[in-house]
Amino acid sequence: MDAFRDWAEKQLTHIPGKSDLAKAFRYGLSRWSALTLFLEDGRVAIDNNAAERSLKPNGRYSQARMRAAKRSPAP
Repeated sequence: MDAFRDWAEKQLTHIPGKSDLAKAFRYGLSRWSALTLFLEDGRVAIDNNAAERSLKPNGRYSQARMRAAKRSPAP
């Protein structure tokens, strides 16, 4: 991984700074500690989709609530 990081940092010197590719390289390098933690500890999830899903209401439930609110008269 150290060799890959060195390579990525070197590539940034050859890529136009405002290009999408350079942005992608900088994004990855700025999150290096998270990437290496994921690779070193198998318990760490690569994404947080499960946490995000638990925070969002069920789509069907919220749609049903919106329809019910439209049908009921306002107090």
